Amino acid sequence: MKYLPLNLMKHRTDANKTPQNVARIISSFFKVIFDLWPEEKEGGKEGVVLSNNGFAVFTLVLNDILKYLAYKEQDNLLLESKRQEFEGELKKNYLYAAIEFLKSDERMRKDIRTGSGNKPQSDNASILDLKIQEFYPDFSPARLDEVLEVKKPDKPKAIETTTEKAKHVESILRGLILEKLMQQHGGDKWWKMGITGGIKGEADKKWLQEVARKPHLKDEKDQNKIKWDFMGLGDLLEIMVYGQNWTEIFEPIFLDKDNLRRRIKDIMVLRNPVQHERKIDDQDFLDGLAGLVWLSKSIGMPELNPYM
Repeated sequence: MKYLPLNLMKHRTDANKTPQNVARIISSFFKVIFDLWPEEKEGGKEGVVLSNNGFAVFTLVLNDILKYLAYKEQDNLLLESKRQEFEGELKKNYLYAAIEFLKSDERMRKDIRTGSGNKPQSDNASILDLKIQEFYPDFSPARLDEVLEVKKPDKPKAIETTTEKAKHVESILRGLILEKLMQQHGGDKWWKMGITGGIKGEADKKWLQEVARKPHLKDEKDQNKIKWDFMGLGDLLEIMVYGQNWTEIFEPIFLDKDNLRRRIKDIMVLRNPVQHERKIDDQDFLDGLAGLVWLSKSIGMPELNPYM
């Protein structure tokens, strides 16, 4: 409690209700954390968030968020009637990136658990504040000034990293899927047995158009491998869930077909505006970020994870 700005959390009309108001705001904050990171709720004091030092760090982050809301004149979100809206804002713009960062960074989790005392706790809260700053550039708690030069990551901001990595998903999946198809069906049968007729037909049309432009290609020996490069991300998704491709090759990797579809489409939502130079909104970014983190872990390619 000593870290929190009680003046911002007091009940506006009845001082006797201030304790309940404070408890509700703190409860909403940690509810969102555990919605985003349910494993932590089960971990209790053995985890990160509810460890003694972790609780202090997250309380400092809550302090910074509350003061920022007041600065932006958005502290009406702290009213009881705005609870759902407050929790939605916490989840979407304040805590999502910080929690995803912690999930992927074991060293940071250890630093938070073991960093006792005001200075280490404040420094660790600053690192999480930097994740919020990626959504709100003017989110600048005073504590950031003390550690910005020391601990700010050398990597590009997550929003820049995410859009860059989304561009590479298609080529990475294209290589992985081709390797798996050739292993399963053999080097000479993968095209016939591993790809749907409709996708092959579209690839053949594109191939004929390419040969018309470049007649020398008609003499290429392995034309199917050249056609394979015409496959887009949507085609690759359909190939993975097609018949025995799914049951024998990709189900052991991804487990759930519907989840695979959802995550690849999440990445496509982000990637398509990138490819066509359209503006990326918050929902595009969050969907694409979640899809990239999931895919990178599923196929064991940390280079696709924006936080790695």
